[in-house]
Amino acid sequence: MAAGVPPMKRFALLVPLLALAFMLACTARPTPTAPTSADADLPSATMTPAEIVARATFTPTPAPTPTASPSPTPTPVPQPRQLTNAPGCCWAPFFLDDGRVAFLDKPSPEAPTGYYAVPLTGGAPERIETRIGYYMGDGRYFVFWEGEQVVIEDRRDGMQYRPPTEGRSVSLLPDGEHILWSVRDSDSSIPFDQRITRVWQARLDGSEAREVLRLQGGGVVALLPDGTWLLERTAEDDETVRVLERYNAATETRVELFRAARMRSERLAPDGGFLLFFVAQDQVRERNGMWLLPLDGGEPQKLPWFGAYAWEDGDHILYLPFQAAAESHQIRRYTISTGADEALTDPAQTPFKVAQNNFAFAPDRSGMVYVSATDLSLYWLPLPGR
Repeated sequence: MAAGVPPMKRFALLVPLLALAFMLACTARPTPTAPTSADADLPSATMTPAEIVARATFTPTPAPTPTASPSPTPTPVPQPRQLTNAPGCCWAPFFLDDGRVAFLDKPSPEAPTGYYAVPLTGGAPERIETRIGYYMGDGRYFVFWEGEQVVIEDRRDGMQYRPPTEGRSVSLLPDGEHILWSVRDSDSSIPFDQRITRVWQARLDGSEAREVLRLQGGGVVALLPDGTWLLERTAEDDETVRVLERYNAATETRVELFRAARMRSERLAPDGGFLLFFVAQDQVRERNGMWLLPLDGGEPQKLPWFGAYAWEDGDHILYLPFQAAAESHQIRRYTISTGADEALTDPAQTPFKVAQNNFAFAPDRSGMVYVSATDLSLYWLPLPGR
């Protein structure tokens, strides 16, 4: 990082990029590819009573010599570790497929704005990309703009594709070979949520482009493992209400799942079994809050907490509770199947404060990187027992 640039001035240099970073950065919202869990469950071997009896012997065994039981080793209290030594360096962090942490930065007035990366061991950040865009396909593709033209670059071989999206961003379908994009009417005389959205599909190179769907307002929320889509649109009978529905492109049928005034931050579980989101500013007060929607047809469940969140696996959610007056944030773990809610960090022992939702959990959920609200530097916080 260049010396002599005050931290808050460097931070100010990033402000115009915040909206773009939040819209495009890969970690705030998952790219709609085939969901895969970042965590592998370790199977534990068990024995049935019949197996125990079959293996039992009746030869008397001498009593064991008493020995002193070792004292249990206390679990280390996790502590944040600074990754960058230049305050105000980073924004919108996310993990690359090689394990490094990438982030948006402009180190100095002379340096180019772009993406930089640093390993979890820390060190000098390396500039990896000066083009502004986003990653998709588990990091295989980088999407950026040349004027009004969207360009998809395969990071493996450098091949570039230029689909006819008229500057609209694209999403990768689960098959890895097709893309989607949405075009909303630009007639300013029509309220934004009432304008018609046209959803287009094409091959990765832009060939075979065709309109596949029209809906009023909204667009595609997520692509599910079975090939169906989650859509959000404006209700026909109430323009203030949004409808979440499941769409089968093969049969062109829709099934309504949920409706509310404003649904935000929809996150699909790694196995595609649940959708997590929150509702705000609904006239029906009971609808406001965090919601968990089973996608197998079960009843929506309102959760007893509110905060920033990320999936750990199909049954667990990691979240930072929203507490406006708190001096420190906290990481908690919610279990869907049991309703258990446990603290993974203690603010009294592990104080930290995230700046404006700038955090990302490691793919294996062993810890979290975040931009500190104290000095705007990048930190790594390991989670206990991982």
